[in-house]
Amino acid sequence: MSEVYLPPVEAFIPKPDSLPPFLNYKVGGQYITDIYDWAMEEQQPILLEGLHGEGKTLSVFYYCAKKQIPLVVIQCGDISFKELISVPILKEKSVEIVYGLFTLAFLYAKQHGRACLLLEELNALPPTTQKELNASTDFKRMVIVPETREVIRLPQESKLLIVGTQNPRTRGYLGVYTLNMDLRSRFLIFNVYPRTDEEVKKILEMNKISPQTPEDETILNALLKIKEATRKKMESSYYVSTRDIVNLMKLWHKFKSKHLLRHVITAKFDPEERPAIKELCESVGL
Repeated sequence: MSEVYLPPVEAFIPKPDSLPPFLNYKVGGQYITDIYDWAMEEQQPILLEGLHGEGKTLSVFYYCAKKQIPLVVIQCGDISFKELISVPILKEKSVEIVYGLFTLAFLYAKQHGRACLLLEELNALPPTTQKELNASTDFKRMVIVPETREVIRLPQESKLLIVGTQNPRTRGYLGVYTLNMDLRSRFLIFNVYPRTDEEVKKILEMNKISPQTPEDETILNALLKIKEATRKKMESSYYVSTRDIVNLMKLWHKFKSKHLLRHVITAKFDPEERPAIKELCESVGL
């Protein structure tokens, strides 16, 4: 049997007009996009840790769209490192070797000079996959295709930004592991905190759904109070995020129904928590 490589698919470069509006934010006092610029040049992997719906993933898409660089996204989960590198497909008289997403990121970086690899929910990778990932995230910056022992190494002039995201191991985030010490040491970790009330209002303005009436203001203030209350309640199964508030305000502008908002909010939580969440909604005027 002969081996045939399938050509890589065309690189995905996000288009700015296809993304939701993004409000740049700071981590450790510096804007996240400036951190990405530095990490790209230094070839330093970055890990963003924080609650859902606060702009971790969107920041990477926005950065790649602004810089017009290819983006490869890996939804981490119960996947082997081998699947990330290459997958052999048996044909009648040949074996087709399809490059995995991790390998594609290296190839795009070589081809375009710059590329970004986004590892979504990094701590959902099984421990064995985490361990094998180590060699490709340090200074060696290479991938070995096991079927042929082909070594794909990044030239000095090519840059690959590796960004991981993860939620904290609380609030019902199931199917996650603790990152092993070796992999954790290869990433610089930045905490992404919930947006402030003023940032949320700015994001609503960017989405063209700012409050227009006193009643709209009342609804937004109620949602901000729910956001803060669920953030503080660490044992809660869910957190009403900035993304949730954007979607809820869109719903409010369309239907003007408090009952509908309460229904959508309580459905986010585990059944045993819903009576308390409904009570919380009513207590803030929703």
